[in-house]
Amino acid sequence: MAKKNIISSKNLSIGYPTKNNPVVITSGIDVSIFEGDFIAILGKNGIGKSTFLKTLTTELAPIEGNIQLMEADLNSYSSKQLASVISVVLTESIPMNQLTVQELIALGRQPYTNWIDNLSERDTEVVNKAMMDTETFDFKDKKIYELSDGMKQRVLIARALAQDTPVMILDEPTVHLDLYHTVQIFKLLKKLVEEQGKTIIISSHELNLSIKFASKLMVMNETTNHFGTTVELIAAKAFETLFPADGISFDSESQQFVIK
Repeated sequence: MAKKNIISSKNLSIGYPTKNNPVVITSGIDVSIFEGDFIAILGKNGIGKSTFLKTLTTELAPIEGNIQLMEADLNSYSSKQLASVISVVLTESIPMNQLTVQELIALGRQPYTNWIDNLSERDTEVVNKAMMDTETFDFKDKKIYELSDGMKQRVLIARALAQDTPVMILDEPTVHLDLYHTVQIFKLLKKLVEEQGKTIIISSHELNLSIKFASKLMVMNETTNHFGTTVELIAAKAFETLFPADGISFDSESQQFVIK
């Protein structure tokens, strides 16, 4: 049975609007992302990884081209409809610092709650599972302002899990996390893909973990955007474009980056 096409773009140019002409960061993005794909976007700072994710979530409009979400134009979705399909963890601050961890994570259930925001038994179960999966349950009653940056990041991921959408988009989800929790988050995302069929798209500077866990990769550089499996990108020599040759190299046999 063929997998469902979840997100596709054609001749997509991304960037930022200005008073005069828009600033184009990168162009010619053609991707097809299917149900159950785990996509990692790789590239140096400023290359457009976050801009691409913001465009997929309608925070930014495409400069050119179009995006299809479940074979419908992305712009045809209302905010409420989009919130039931895509959960998002962008690089953001948390202004609601008087909330407890549990209260903030419970906000992920807003697309499903009634008009007075009462949590049903099902909502509570989903919130509790999200906290257990991200190891945030033990400090669920702490105020957000009491948390370290790493703890806050896990709370944001838990909020996205509580939203329980078929698509998750995460911008640098392991930023501020120590090595143990970084690996645990990658394992958790892979588990969600394999056991629940979620489609997950992340940007990451964790190159070797991304190659190990993701089913497909997007490598962004100044001239070309490569998209495909690790084997396909090795054949296209896409990984060699990420760093100067005198510092870090890609070993195709181990499929990992190594320091020279």
